[in-house]
Amino acid sequence: MFKLENGDSNSDFLNTCSFFENLSANELSIIMKNNVCALYKKDEIIFQRDTYVEKLLFVKDGFVKLMLLSNYKKNFILEFIGKGELVNVIFTGYHKTPITAIAHCETQIFMIDIGIAKEMMLKNPRFAINIMNHSTEAGLSRFQRIASITLKQTRGKLADALFYNHTKLISNNAPLKISRKDLAELANLSLENTVRTLKDFEKEGLILLDKGYISIVDNNRLQKVSENG
Repeated sequence: MFKLENGDSNSDFLNTCSFFENLSANELSIIMKNNVCALYKKDEIIFQRDTYVEKLLFVKDGFVKLMLLSNYKKNFILEFIGKGELVNVIFTGYHKTPITAIAHCETQIFMIDIGIAKEMMLKNPRFAINIMNHSTEAGLSRFQRIASITLKQTRGKLADALFYNHTKLISNNAPLKISRKDLAELANLSLENTVRTLKDFEKEGLILLDKGYISIVDNNRLQKVSENG
Protein backbone atom coordinates (compact mmCIF):
# COMPACT_ATOMS: atom_id res chain seq x y z
CA MET A 1 0.00 0.00 0.00
CA PHE A 2 1.21 3.46 -0.89
CA LYS A 3 -0.50 6.45 0.73
CA LEU A 4 -1.45 9.19 -1.74
CA GLU A 5 -1.66 12.88 -0.97
CA ASN A 6 -5.02 14.63 -0.62
CA GLY A 7 -5.71 16.88 -3.57
CA ASP A 8 -8.09 18.01 -6.29
CA SER A 9 -8.65 14.41 -7.42
CA ASN A 10 -10.16 13.57 -4.03
CA SER A 11 -12.45 16.59 -4.28
CA ASP A 12 -13.53 15.48 -7.76
CA PHE A 13 -14.22 11.99 -6.44
CA LEU A 14 -16.45 13.33 -3.66
CA ASN A 15 -18.36 15.46 -6.16
CA THR A 16 -18.97 12.58 -8.58
CA CYS A 17 -19.48 9.59 -6.26
CA SER A 18 -23.21 9.02 -5.66
CA PHE A 19 -22.69 8.14 -2.00
CA PHE A 20 -21.80 11.75 -1.18
CA GLU A 21 -24.41 13.58 -3.26
CA ASN A 22 -26.64 14.35 -0.26
CA LEU A 23 -23.89 15.80 1.95
CA SER A 24 -23.70 19.49 2.76
CA ALA A 25 -20.68 21.63 1.92
CA ASN A 26 -19.64 21.49 5.58
CA GLU A 27 -19.90 17.68 5.68
CA LEU A 28 -17.88 17.37 2.48
CA SER A 29 -15.26 19.65 4.01
CA ILE A 30 -15.01 17.39 7.07
CA ILE A 31 -14.46 14.34 4.85
CA MET A 32 -11.85 16.18 2.81
CA LYS A 33 -9.89 16.86 6.01
CA ASN A 34 -10.30 13.33 7.40
CA ASN A 35 -9.75 10.87 4.58
CA VAL A 36 -6.94 8.63 3.46
CA CYS A 37 -6.35 7.66 -0.16
CA ALA A 38 -4.10 4.67 -0.81
CA LEU A 39 -2.76 2.90 -3.87
CA TYR A 40 -2.71 -0.90 -3.85
CA LYS A 41 -0.75 -3.01 -6.30
CA LYS A 42 -2.31 -5.93 -8.19
CA ASP A 43 -3.06 -8.86 -5.82
CA GLU A 44 -2.23 -6.79 -2.72
CA ILE A 45 -4.52 -7.51 0.23
CA ILE A 46 -6.66 -4.54 1.31
CA PHE A 47 -8.17 -6.29 4.33
CA GLN A 48 -8.31 -9.90 5.49
CA ARG A 49 -11.06 -12.08 6.93
CA ASP A 50 -11.40 -12.24 10.72
CA THR A 51 -10.21 -8.66 11.12
CA TYR A 52 -11.95 -5.45 12.17
CA VAL A 53 -12.36 -2.92 9.34
CA GLU A 54 -12.56 0.49 10.95
CA LYS A 55 -12.97 2.58 7.80
CA LEU A 56 -15.48 2.82 4.99
CA LEU A 57 -13.61 1.95 1.82
CA PHE A 58 -14.60 3.29 -1.60
CA VAL A 59 -13.01 2.32 -4.90
CA LYS A 60 -11.64 5.51 -6.40
CA ASP A 61 -10.13 3.71 -9.40
CA GLY A 62 -9.61 0.07 -10.36
CA PHE A 63 -11.31 -3.10 -9.15
CA VAL A 64 -11.41 -5.01 -5.86
CA LYS A 65 -12.07 -8.74 -5.53
CA LEU A 66 -14.16 -9.76 -2.53
CA MET A 67 -13.22 -13.34 -1.73
CA LEU A 68 -14.18 -16.17 0.59
CA LEU A 69 -10.91 -17.97 1.27
CA SER A 70 -10.87 -21.64 2.13
CA ASN A 71 -8.36 -23.61 4.17
CA TYR A 72 -8.63 -26.31 1.50
CA LYS A 73 -7.01 -24.28 -1.30
CA LYS A 74 -10.34 -23.63 -3.01
CA ASN A 75 -11.37 -19.98 -3.01
CA PHE A 76 -14.56 -18.27 -4.15
CA ILE A 77 -14.79 -14.77 -5.64
CA LEU A 78 -17.99 -13.31 -4.23
CA GLU A 79 -17.94 -10.24 -6.46
CA PHE A 80 -15.90 -7.49 -8.05
CA ILE A 81 -16.21 -3.93 -6.72
CA GLY A 82 -15.60 -1.16 -9.24
CA LYS A 83 -15.08 2.60 -9.33
CA GLY A 84 -17.36 4.61 -7.06
CA GLU A 85 -18.58 1.55 -5.15
CA LEU A 86 -18.38 0.85 -1.43
CA VAL A 87 -16.30 -2.19 -0.54
CA ASN A 88 -17.20 -3.13 3.02
CA VAL A 89 -20.63 -1.75 3.90
CA ILE A 90 -22.03 -4.91 5.50
CA PHE A 91 -19.16 -5.80 7.81
CA THR A 92 -18.08 -2.73 9.73
CA GLY A 93 -17.42 -1.57 13.25
CA TYR A 94 -17.63 -4.21 15.97
CA HIS A 95 -17.95 -7.26 13.72
CA LYS A 96 -15.04 -9.11 12.15
CA THR A 97 -15.36 -9.47 8.41
CA PRO A 98 -15.59 -13.00 6.92
CA ILE A 99 -14.39 -11.60 3.59
CA THR A 100 -10.94 -10.86 2.19
CA ALA A 101 -10.56 -7.88 -0.17
CA ILE A 102 -7.79 -7.99 -2.78
CA ALA A 103 -6.80 -5.48 -5.47
CA HIS A 104 -7.64 -7.07 -8.84
CA CYS A 105 -5.38 -4.58 -10.59
CA GLU A 106 -3.62 -1.39 -9.51
CA THR A 107 -6.38 0.18 -7.42
CA GLN A 108 -6.94 3.41 -5.50
CA ILE A 109 -9.01 3.22 -2.30
CA PHE A 110 -10.64 6.25 -0.67
CA MET A 111 -11.07 5.69 3.09
CA ILE A 112 -13.22 7.41 5.72
CA ASP A 113 -13.12 6.63 9.44
CA ILE A 114 -16.27 4.74 10.45
CA GLY A 115 -16.75 7.01 13.46
CA ILE A 116 -17.04 10.07 11.21
CA ALA A 117 -19.35 8.22 8.81
CA LYS A 118 -21.64 7.16 11.68
CA GLU A 119 -21.90 10.75 12.97
CA MET A 120 -22.92 11.91 9.50
CA MET A 121 -25.47 9.11 9.20
CA LEU A 122 -27.07 10.22 12.47
CA LYS A 123 -27.22 13.85 11.37
CA ASN A 124 -28.05 13.32 7.69
CA PRO A 125 -30.86 10.76 7.09
CA ARG A 126 -30.50 10.89 3.30
CA PHE A 127 -26.84 9.89 3.56
CA ALA A 128 -27.80 7.06 5.94
CA ILE A 129 -30.56 5.82 3.61
CA ASN A 130 -28.12 5.84 0.68
CA ILE A 131 -25.71 3.61 2.63
CA MET A 132 -28.57 1.34 3.77
CA ASN A 133 -29.92 0.99 0.22
CA HIS A 134 -26.50 -0.02 -1.02
CA SER A 135 -26.16 -2.52 1.83
CA THR A 136 -29.49 -4.09 0.87
CA GLU A 137 -28.59 -4.30 -2.82
CA ALA A 138 -25.15 -5.75 -2.04
CA GLY A 139 -26.67 -8.34 0.27
CA LEU A 140 -29.20 -9.39 -2.38
CA SER A 141 -26.51 -9.58 -5.07
CA ARG A 142 -24.30 -11.77 -2.89
CA PHE A 143 -27.21 -14.04 -2.00
CA GLN A 144 -27.97 -14.51 -5.71
CA ARG A 145 -24.31 -15.30 -6.41
CA ILE A 146 -24.21 -17.94 -3.68
CA ALA A 147 -27.55 -19.39 -4.81
CA SER A 148 -26.17 -19.71 -8.34
CA ILE A 149 -23.08 -21.70 -7.36
CA THR A 150 -25.08 -23.81 -4.90
CA LEU A 151 -28.04 -24.79 -7.09
CA LYS A 152 -26.62 -24.91 -10.62
CA GLN A 153 -24.47 -27.36 -12.53
CA THR A 154 -21.19 -26.57 -14.31
CA ARG A 155 -22.62 -24.99 -17.47
CA GLY A 156 -25.12 -22.86 -15.55
CA LYS A 157 -22.48 -21.68 -13.07
CA LEU A 158 -20.07 -20.65 -15.81
CA ALA A 159 -22.80 -18.92 -17.85
CA ASP A 160 -23.76 -16.90 -14.75
CA ALA A 161 -20.12 -15.97 -14.15
CA LEU A 162 -19.74 -14.81 -17.77
CA PHE A 163 -22.88 -12.66 -17.55
CA TYR A 164 -21.68 -11.22 -14.24
CA ASN A 165 -18.29 -10.32 -15.72
CA HIS A 166 -19.92 -8.78 -18.82
CA THR A 167 -22.36 -6.71 -16.72
CA LYS A 168 -19.58 -5.46 -14.44
CA LEU A 169 -17.50 -4.38 -17.43
CA ILE A 170 -20.38 -2.37 -18.91
CA SER A 171 -21.51 -0.78 -15.61
CA ASN A 172 -17.99 0.47 -14.85
CA ASN A 173 -17.19 1.48 -18.43
CA ALA A 174 -13.73 -0.03 -17.97
CA PRO A 175 -12.04 -3.23 -19.13
CA LEU A 176 -12.21 -5.98 -16.52
CA LYS A 177 -9.74 -8.51 -17.91
CA ILE A 178 -10.27 -11.71 -15.99
CA SER A 179 -7.96 -14.72 -15.91
CA ARG A 180 -9.19 -18.27 -16.29
CA LYS A 181 -8.28 -18.83 -12.63
CA ASP A 182 -10.40 -15.85 -11.52
CA LEU A 183 -13.27 -16.99 -13.72
CA ALA A 184 -13.07 -20.46 -12.16
CA GLU A 185 -13.18 -18.94 -8.67
CA LEU A 186 -16.06 -16.68 -9.70
CA ALA A 187 -18.04 -19.73 -10.87
CA ASN A 188 -16.80 -21.96 -8.01
CA LEU A 189 -15.40 -24.50 -10.48
CA SER A 190 -12.03 -26.18 -10.96
CA LEU A 191 -9.66 -24.53 -13.42
CA GLU A 192 -9.70 -27.61 -15.67
CA ASN A 193 -13.50 -27.72 -15.75
CA THR A 194 -13.68 -24.00 -16.52
CA VAL A 195 -11.24 -24.17 -19.45
CA ARG A 196 -13.00 -27.23 -20.91
CA THR A 197 -16.46 -25.66 -20.64
CA LEU A 198 -15.26 -22.37 -22.15
CA LYS A 199 -14.01 -24.30 -25.19
CA ASP A 200 -17.37 -26.06 -25.41
CA PHE A 201 -19.18 -22.71 -25.29
CA GLU A 202 -16.95 -21.37 -28.07
CA LYS A 203 -17.56 -24.45 -30.26
CA GLU A 204 -21.31 -23.96 -29.75
CA GLY A 205 -21.03 -20.33 -30.90
CA LEU A 206 -21.99 -18.85 -27.52
CA ILE A 207 -18.75 -16.95 -26.82
CA LEU A 208 -15.51 -15.85 -28.50
CA LEU A 209 -12.12 -16.33 -26.80
CA ASP A 210 -9.48 -13.82 -27.90
CA LYS A 211 -6.14 -13.15 -26.14
CA GLY A 212 -7.48 -13.36 -22.61
CA TYR A 213 -10.73 -11.54 -23.34
CA ILE A 214 -14.09 -13.29 -23.53
CA SER A 215 -16.91 -11.89 -25.67
CA ILE A 216 -20.51 -13.09 -25.51
CA VAL A 217 -21.61 -13.88 -29.09
CA ASP A 218 -25.11 -15.32 -28.56
CA ASN A 219 -26.65 -13.63 -25.53
CA ASN A 220 -30.04 -15.39 -25.82
CA ARG A 221 -28.71 -18.93 -26.01
CA LEU A 222 -26.19 -18.32 -23.20
CA GLN A 223 -29.07 -16.93 -21.13
CA LYS A 224 -30.96 -20.20 -21.67
CA VAL A 225 -27.92 -22.14 -20.47
CA SER A 226 -27.91 -19.99 -17.35
CA GLU A 227 -31.65 -20.44 -16.76
CA ASN A 228 -31.51 -24.21 -17.24
CA GLY A 229 -28.72 -24.40 -14.69
